[in-house]
This record gives sequence, structure tokens and C-alpha cells, in this order.
Amino acid sequence: MALDPNFVDAHYNLGVTYYDKGDMNLAIREFREAKRLNPKDIAVRMNLGSASVARLGAAGWTAPEPDATPTGHVDAGVAQVGERVIRDV
Repeated sequence: MALDPNFVDAHYNLGVTYYDKGDMNLAIREFREAKRLNPKDIAVRMNLGSASVARLGAAGWTAPEPDATPTGHVDAGVAQVGERVIRDV
């Protein structure tokens, strides 16, 4: 990346490496940079979402079960977290 900081594949592959090592913060940083450089890349977006969800899980967050109402809505807190993850992706 020192030769070309705009090389999308380098940021993507580094993100994958950090993800595999369990460092979600660094993985997310690299996936976000890859997304900035190529916003339509589906693999980048999927991995950014996966890393974001993994970071939430590492922080101890778990999704509650949907309530028993016929609409199947979950509580507002879960919806807010989901919106934040989607915005990041």
C-alpha cells in the first residue's frame, strides 16, 4: 500500500487478514477504506457488515428473540443497532 494507497485489493485483503486474526477494529478500518475506493463492491460491503456484526458480538451484544406479536417486530434498541450497522456498510 505504500506504493499505491488507492489499491482497493490491498485494503480488502488486509481487512480479511485482520478479520481472520480477530481484530475487527482494524478489519473494519480497511474494509471502510476499500468501500470508499470502490463503493459498489459487494464483497467489500459483505465483509464490512460481517466484521461490524462480529465486533458487536465481541462486545457482548446479542440480538433478542423477536416478540410474539403477529408482525414479528423486534424492540426499538435492536432496530437502532441494525440501522447503525447498515449505515456503516
